[in-house]
Amino acid sequence: MAKRSNSRPPTVSQAGRPLLDDRLLLVDSDAERLAFHRLWLSWIDGPDVECVATGDEALDHLGAVAQQVDAVALWPPLADDGTADFIDVLRRCRSPLRVLAVTSLSPAEFGRCGRLAGIGALVDSGRPADLVATLIATARSGASVERIVSSRTTPVLPPEWALAIYGSPPGQRFHAALD
Repeated sequence: MAKRSNSRPPTVSQAGRPLLDDRLLLVDSDAERLAFHRLWLSWIDGPDVECVATGDEALDHLGAVAQQVDAVALWPPLADDGTADFIDVLRRCRSPLRVLAVTSLSPAEFGRCGRLAGIGALVDSGRPADLVATLIATARSGASVERIVSSRTTPVLPPEWALAIYGSPPGQRFHAALD
């Protein structure tokens, strides 16, 4: 009988250190998807996870915990619900948080991509394993809102998203107004 493989992605480095020791805030108005990702992240011994439904709730949560969160993964809505204002607030205060957007839409389908300025990564599949891989890559890159705003350098994103959000290719300086 063949041995069953463990399908969990690795959460520790070869040196035995956790790859996902961040505290993560998930922001999504879809309660079922939010619960699924929270469960999946706990199943793989991922980061400590808190969940909220809107950008306004995220700001309240960050204020209540005095920014004891390292990263935020958000599923930006098509309609304005305060989530875009959440990213704007993080830009204006030059937050040290790393923000990832999760969407399966193209920039053309999303519309008004500039309101995502400040994100340091984008997960374009919605698969939990891709979210984990992007969290690990973002933790290594240090692409925080503060760093992006201060350096005015487009983070490493899929090229079509980089152009839609920042108006320049990944790794290049952007000249778009963020505030």
